Amino acid sequence: MRINCFGDSLTAGTAWGNMLSYPAVLAGFTGLKVNNYGIGGESSFTVASRLGAHPLKTLRPTVIPSGAGSETEVALGDIFGQPSGVLCQVQEDTGDDCLNPVSLGGVSGKLLRRENTLYFVREESGEELVVDAGACVATRLSAGDYSGDINIFWVGTNDYASTDNAVAVISNLRAMIDFTGSDKYIVIGLTALNYMPQVAQVNEMLSEAFGEHFYDIRKYILGLEVTKENNPFYGQDCEDLKTGDIPTSYMKAPQYDHVHCNEKFYALLGAQLYGKLKELSYI
Repeated sequence: MRINCFGDSLTAGTAWGNMLSYPAVLAGFTGLKVNNYGIGGESSFTVASRLGAHPLKTLRPTVIPSGAGSETEVALGDIFGQPSGVLCQVQEDTGDDCLNPVSLGGVSGKLLRRENTLYFVREESGEELVVDAGACVATRLSAGDYSGDINIFWVGTNDYASTDNAVAVISNLRAMIDFTGSDKYIVIGLTALNYMPQVAQVNEMLSEAFGEHFYDIRKYILGLEVTKENNPFYGQDCEDLKTGDIPTSYMKAPQYDHVHCNEKFYALLGAQLYGKLKELSYI
């Protein structure tokens, strides 16, 4: 049994040079293999697309040249024909994009994004191939078997989740849960008040949707006592708590943003998730 962690930069844990992630903390607590499938900037839909829960389809016919290393522009979207924002970014510490290699029309290769244009890069030489519109791209993760694993999902921050679109986030989460095929899963609540002014209401919606599988790290952090000793952010922490924001001393780069977490936060999150895993009798 493994633990698979799906999400954005908060799961990757490497934003602003942070070298610790909650999956790494969980690995230490559990002794299990923990896969970090977090990529910065992704929405709940693009995480689901990368996993294979929402098929990535070609929006128009695509010609794949015969030569190895050849590049062809490709337009991908969802089943409704909406363009996909799959990013092809990489984790800062591992260099993994948690996406490639991929297969298009039975041809192996990788997806590459330059600015706003997506390309398919062929791996090996072969016959030129015309792929019809509506063909699916099989990602690396879509070929995985997660049915015997514990799966953890932390998405929605890059959706700027609100009560208006939380239903879509919940739908994407359910698609991922169904795709993985395991009843052992956890959905982590959202944290960033400045991104999501309705974050508390959204977390209530997530709690209602996923019941015992939901864990509200924001509520836990806000319930902790702020300490003054060896805390240069004590005054700001107190102000943050008054406004319902995560205290600055838990943030990686508060001078730049109030979204990405630091090692202190991840250590607490990993420990709390370990407790949640035991509570649910998953370990």
